Amino acid sequence: MKERSKEHRERKKAYIANLETKIADLETQVRDLTTENEQMKAQLEKSSSECKTQVVEKKSGAAKSSDTSKNKIEKSFKSTLHEYEDFVYDKLNKKMLENPDEVRYTTLEQAYEHIEDYSDDRFIYIDRQFRNIINNIVGIETKIYQACLKNLKLSEIKRRMKTKKRHSKYFVKKEFRLDQIMFDEEWSKPLMEVMEKYGEELQNFGKTIKSLVKKLVQVRNKLFNTYISMAEIDEKIYDTADYHKQDVKGLFEIYNLIKDTKYMTPHYLWDIPKRPDSELAYKDFELSSSEDDE
Repeated sequence: MKERSKEHRERKKAYIANLETKIADLETQVRDLTTENEQMKAQLEKSSSECKTQVVEKKSGAAKSSDTSKNKIEKSFKSTLHEYEDFVYDKLNKKMLENPDEVRYTTLEQAYEHIEDYSDDRFIYIDRQFRNIINNIVGIETKIYQACLKNLKLSEIKRRMKTKKRHSKYFVKKEFRLDQIMFDEEWSKPLMEVMEKYGEELQNFGKTIKSLVKKLVQVRNKLFNTYISMAEIDEKIYDTADYHKQDVKGLFEIYNLIKDTKYMTPHYLWDIPKRPDSELAYKDFELSSSEDDE
């Protein structure tokens, strides 16, 4: 049994190396497809000045191309985790219920390594989602202000923005100081008025987002530590007993009954109240219903 557990761990290590290579390849594909999509948009904008009729026709064609690129990106981003979940709960599910003898236990075991709660695939998928949220939690404009102004007091920001600029607008700096580049620019009077009137609120917004980002990272780390603890417990369980086909078959039968019901939604599973569609504010633990919850 111990030897089997050792082989189990070695397979996981080998899989991680292969998975990292796959992820790198997928990310490269996504970057290429995104660039292709941006080029299509640029061509559309360039052609818009030629003729209104041509614009309508080209918009239709570009929209189709854009949708095609979007579908390619979504397909590329389909995680290994979900591919294995589809394999287990669709293909193996049907095969197990129709003829259990045709399903090898080693096939089930290897597939489950990818979809268990603390699998490497789940780690990578969740980590990617957290990074996507954090990277897109504010727009680029806000990121620029945050990068340049986050360590400065509002009074200093206002004073330095009002200071007369002495450098030539044709002079391109080879080096820059992050705490100075914002004040090397000539800002419009309306923007100065906005900073004067709403500067404090804007700065507080940045501080709030910063605090929320840190909490998101804390949640991610706590979740990962929980997975690690469970994986250690599972190693002990694995050394004690193996699951049988009849257990897997029972789970498949239950899954087929409840997979498309409210009982598999986050609202039911984790006791999260639904947020009314008519509400503008977001309260406590309320979560909007997705189309899949209906």
